[in-house]
Amino acid sequence: MTRKTTPKNAITFIKVILALSFSWPLSKSASKFQITCFKILRSLFCMNTVVLSIPIAYTLYRNDYDLPRITKLWCTLGAMIQVSVEMTQCALQYDRLQYLISEMERTLERAELYEKNIYQRYIDRCAMFYMSSTAAVFLGAGIGVIVPLTAADQIFPTEAKYPFNVEHEPIKTIIFVHQFIAVWQCFSTVCIGSFISLFIWFAAARFEILSQQFRMVTDIYDITQCSLTDKIQFMALCISALMEVYACAWPADRLIDMSTNVAQAVYESLWYNQDKIFQKNLNFILLRSQIPTTICVSILPALSLQYYASYVSTAFSYLMTLRMVFMEEDSGIKN
Repeated sequence: MTRKTTPKNAITFIKVILALSFSWPLSKSASKFQITCFKILRSLFCMNTVVLSIPIAYTLYRNDYDLPRITKLWCTLGAMIQVSVEMTQCALQYDRLQYLISEMERTLERAELYEKNIYQRYIDRCAMFYMSSTAAVFLGAGIGVIVPLTAADQIFPTEAKYPFNVEHEPIKTIIFVHQFIAVWQCFSTVCIGSFISLFIWFAAARFEILSQQFRMVTDIYDITQCSLTDKIQFMALCISALMEVYACAWPADRLIDMSTNVAQAVYESLWYNQDKIFQKNLNFILLRSQIPTTICVSILPALSLQYYASYVSTAFSYLMTLRMVFMEEDSGIKN
């Protein structure tokens, strides 16, 4: 008999895979010493990717016109910058994330039986996807570390070059460990999408619970209570990027559906058997719930599966353009 993944297990799972990104805040009961150690480690790991960005930029500056290598170097540089930016963003939003997590854990602990069943249904629906995508991400990390080392002229996980001799110990081991950790940081940061999607799924579940509660209201007091080397590496990178966006787009789309479903739940309640004050309060709720709750990031459109489809379409258009560039380069060399 297979063991079910519970909401508590799901939270622990995400907390573990985010270890190297330091995006999961400590609990409010953490001591000053734990908080100090956490901040120091977060700063050191953030600096780790910044330091690796320097030799990558140096390699790009000194590199000849080798388009595949330049493309890989730019992708690696972008990944390192992404790690630093996302770790900084999580550090700036530390207090908010800590509050959200504590509220979520407290709500799960105090949930009634029917609420726990709804949370469990959401876990059962998406657990396999997130576990599979996480496994694929860390498999990509393994490929990203191992495949480059198969090249005869490469001794480090990335193709970054240094303006000094790196083949002597202990410099060689230090740089290898430094790059190895940085690569795993990149893929741990990709899993921040699962972290954000956890909040979105939780919000969607709360809206569904709210809808059920509205269907059971009987008076105004109830309403008050409710409210192949290159190809393999490129493929791993593309799959990780697509999964990172889909991990947020899927629950965001569900959040839109569940937030607008509240209006239907209000309509299905026994409002016609109640007095005018009750009906007037329901009118306000009905008007507000017709506006979907969406997740927006800066100037980007609202996250949804429709947005994800356009994102994938645009990404494939860029890939096809890049493929045409490679084909033209190959034909030019042959001629």
